[in-house]
Amino acid sequence: MLAHYFLPLSLLSLSLTSVQGSPAQAPSPFRLKIRTRSPPIDRRVADGTQTQDDIPTFNDTYAVKEVYAMVVKYIQAYRIINDFNVTTDPDPGADYPQFDLNSVDTQDLSPLQAQDAAPVHTFVPPVGHGAAMVPYTDYISGPMDVLYYGPLALGTPEQSLNFQVDTGSADLWVASNCQNCVNNGFKGRRSSTFKSSTARCALAYGAGNAWGTVSHDTVSIGSLTVQKQAFCAVYKVSSDFNDQPISGLLGLAFRTIATIQQPTFFENLLAQKKLAKSMFSMHMARGQPDGSEVCFGCYDATKATGPVSWHSLISRTYWSLSMDGISAAESRNVPTNLTAAIDSGASLIHMPRRVVDAFYALIPGSYRTDRYGAGFYAYPCNATLKLELSFEGRRYSIHPADFNLGKMDTDTTMCIGTVVEINSDLGDNLAIIGDTFLKSWYSVFDYSGRVGLAPSINNS
Repeated sequence: MLAHYFLPLSLLSLSLTSVQGSPAQAPSPFRLKIRTRSPPIDRRVADGTQTQDDIPTFNDTYAVKEVYAMVVKYIQAYRIINDFNVTTDPDPGADYPQFDLNSVDTQDLSPLQAQDAAPVHTFVPPVGHGAAMVPYTDYISGPMDVLYYGPLALGTPEQSLNFQVDTGSADLWVASNCQNCVNNGFKGRRSSTFKSSTARCALAYGAGNAWGTVSHDTVSIGSLTVQKQAFCAVYKVSSDFNDQPISGLLGLAFRTIATIQQPTFFENLLAQKKLAKSMFSMHMARGQPDGSEVCFGCYDATKATGPVSWHSLISRTYWSLSMDGISAAESRNVPTNLTAAIDSGASLIHMPRRVVDAFYALIPGSYRTDRYGAGFYAYPCNATLKLELSFEGRRYSIHPADFNLGKMDTDTTMCIGTVVEINSDLGDNLAIIGDTFLKSWYSVFDYSGRVGLAPSINNS
């Protein structure tokens, strides 16, 4: 039986460090232009030092949807993570040498300045062979960076559409001849290389669903191309899909969790030796539409301010790490012993109730609130916080502004935090680490079986 995996609703002057490595194709330099739809922006104070008047009122729409979305997305995560491991899963990147950027080291990277980087220009410089740096747009609602999306091309001739990038799932899907989709979709009949099938695929995202057929066509990101890439061509969606400025989703986890049980786009690039290195890296801007990027086969040193600290994967399913603590104040840490899925398709940090209760107990005046449904907590807006997550004993700070989803009411002093309770159906040892954390850390997803974290320019 096919396992079902799901789309979350929360849902990535420069100089680029090119990564040279194993043999690869020789694509030409490129520059991409993204079609955008104006997001509902309500900018936050950049340095995390909001006064009561600066903080917007919490709009629960996207946050509540994400809490429910994570239930369906990760409902089988415990079984899957324990059924697979790094050594037994086929590795299309096995022939690649391990990524090593000069004197990359591991060290305590927790001290961060609570401020945003200067605005980033949108010019895309050329990259080395076997790599593609793709600009992404941040879709923003109030203080919440809802999702990151960018261009992906399908078919012959190419049809360029906007896709969300998601390290928490492994399927590529796109609206195609969709009966009720508002955004542009892929038109298979206009592609000379499109092949459909009778195999059905069913996906769920948030409170809704999508239905389609397993299909194949040429897929490109920048100069990186895979022919006969499998994907789900979705012909019907629930209405909430139309709230998002995307036509589909690019899953970048491992094929072991793919609904259609086919290699991912990134895995096919690896298998066909089209990448300089068996990794991709992400920079997620904070509170500004432009400046985010995903670098396929490369590492953009202009997006980091320090060395990379590496952590081994628990299994080759999700990008899952061993998380051993969370803290909200100096020298006050809550032990966790959790499996943490690093998920660019999630905005919040989701953890079991026992951990979340203990975490908010470190913030005087905090309490659990059912006002928005299960899972949310309120804390004093003026609380002085030092937020950190710990992976394998190494502590990483979180930008204070990223913890605040807004005030409960216009005349209150209580705010809603981005650390929320995970549904009990997902077990007691899973954490989902979303963009609340990733905006502070330039992240490297290495197919050799590890995740790297370097301090982001957002905090320089």
